Amino acid sequence: MKEIIINVEKLETRVALLEDGRLEEFSIERSDRERLAGSIFKGRIHNLEEGLQAAFVDIGVDKNAFLHFWDMEPRGHEDIDDFDTILDAERIEIAGAAISADGLLSPAEVLTVTSPTGALSLEAESGVADSALPVPPRMLPRTLRGKNRAVRSSPYSGNPFDDGSPVAGGAQEEERSEKTSVAVRSEGSGGDAYRVPASREDAQRMRRTPRHDIDAHEIAQKYPPGSEILVQVTKGPIGTKGARVTTNLSIPGRYLVLLPKTPIVGVSRKIGDDRERERLKKQLRRLEVPKGMGVIVRTVGQGQDVETFSKDLEMLLLIWKDVEEKILTFSAPSAVYQEPDVVERTIRDYMTETLDRIVLDSSEHFERVRTLVGHIANRQARNKVKLYNENRPIFERFHVERQIENAFRRRVWLANGGYIVIDETEALVAIDINTGRHKGGKDQGTTALEVNLEAADEIARQLRLRNIGGLIVIDFIDMRSRKDQHTVVRRLRDAVKRDRAKVRIFPMSSLGLVEMTRQRVEESIRSAIFQDCPYCEGRGFVKSTLSMSVEIQRKLAEVLRRHFEGFKPSADDANLQTTEPPEPHLRIFVHPEVLERLRDEDEELLLDLERKFGGRLSFRGDDSYRSEEFRIVDVSTGDELH
Repeated sequence: MKEIIINVEKLETRVALLEDGRLEEFSIERSDRERLAGSIFKGRIHNLEEGLQAAFVDIGVDKNAFLHFWDMEPRGHEDIDDFDTILDAERIEIAGAAISADGLLSPAEVLTVTSPTGALSLEAESGVADSALPVPPRMLPRTLRGKNRAVRSSPYSGNPFDDGSPVAGGAQEEERSEKTSVAVRSEGSGGDAYRVPASREDAQRMRRTPRHDIDAHEIAQKYPPGSEILVQVTKGPIGTKGARVTTNLSIPGRYLVLLPKTPIVGVSRKIGDDRERERLKKQLRRLEVPKGMGVIVRTVGQGQDVETFSKDLEMLLLIWKDVEEKILTFSAPSAVYQEPDVVERTIRDYMTETLDRIVLDSSEHFERVRTLVGHIANRQARNKVKLYNENRPIFERFHVERQIENAFRRRVWLANGGYIVIDETEALVAIDINTGRHKGGKDQGTTALEVNLEAADEIARQLRLRNIGGLIVIDFIDMRSRKDQHTVVRRLRDAVKRDRAKVRIFPMSSLGLVEMTRQRVEESIRSAIFQDCPYCEGRGFVKSTLSMSVEIQRKLAEVLRRHFEGFKPSADDANLQTTEPPEPHLRIFVHPEVLERLRDEDEELLLDLERKFGGRLSFRGDDSYRSEEFRIVDVSTGDELH
């Protein structure tokens, strides 16, 4: 049974997707946080950083958004060194590779016609490269390297708010390649310059075709600080970093993704059936897509006909019309399009025939959800929406709360007795697999394979539930058999196929490690729900009581030596002294557990300190102190010495 459970409260909304009672997807949205990912902004260039090859755009939020230079201007296909190899490998589903599960154009693994010139562009998958790091010149596209290249004029203006129309005399052509999964609607000068190559020879010939070069220094002239630009957020703010934006816009619908400034028509790469892909491409050729725009068929578009696509396209065009009106009337910076809330997104993305019911505990949202379901599916499908009105919290009633708690533990147990350990760090996520309580198979190799296979399934699920993104390193249990290693990696690849985020898995290394990347659009669920522990400051560990005892004794010796050693009379002048110097008296405040260690095990060492410096030490336990915290006070003066 497949069902969606929705919990709506004043401060947050939670959505869970259950399959036979098992939590498979989980989303949370806070009412005090603006939805940035997927939103389109009329922004203003704040500053340009040539060293970073990027612009910072004011979009009206706390931190300026990060925009790569190559996300501001189209690139030619001549920039690609291994273009032929990529063409031969799998005959890449070109357009679909650029579309994430949320319908956002990602700058990864995409061969597409970029707006507004229609020039072809292919970008290697960026993985988890930090967008804020300086990019060496040799790593930049050729169009962004040289300073002395002649810059050819473009038939389009540099204004990001133009309608993409070519100047008078510009010719339009429409090319479709049966050997790829994208139909290209290219505009501009015509000829081979703006179409997808159909073969290796065609690609080699196209490399020699003149293209429009873009000099990095010209960016500053076309987009000076203060100029307006239309951008879409592809990745929300994470940690100390601002949002990541692009000028390649996309608006997701139920079955299609509208590309307002990108004239291509394609099919999602996640639709793997070749016959269905060909059928969908035929349907798309009958679709009346406005000039200068493009569409991508989403995964849920399988089995649909051109009439269904036309209705979806009509709705998307109405949305875009509203966006265009806001562009003309709103001043920068301002949002001109915002992604729907988590409830509407969930209905849009998961409402299929296989969904049995939707249960929610909000009467205010009940009719809205019924209307959405009726619009997306049919009137009868509205009967799948149920209002929950029992006294018991809805997530407890459907056993979701406990599953959420278990999902966010560091150690996750597997059904066969093994377990995985997930550690999130700033640089990467490390996942370790252990046999745990597994009873074992016939031999060690069989045991390792059994645990690793189940771990692969659970890892894919945990990545979805926790919304973990970036670089992930998995340490599987050692397997000597290469066949077993391939089996585990294949199982992991199969398990992540249902993931709506973009995932890339690399072969197992000689050390038994599997590296993978997962698209990171927003912060992880852990970052959204939890904050760093103020006790350990997010480290996950504290110093032992022994370490604290050593540290306190070291600090006491330093304080006594610095402040009170002069008060202790030496043997030579003891007879000359007429009055006794004041005896140093220090009071040390510590955590009770540290006090217990000092009293029970280190008392003699503390007495040695008193005898050595001629002072008096007294200790007090205080529950308000952290275990690593202590304070030294001079009793006679009240001065705090540490």
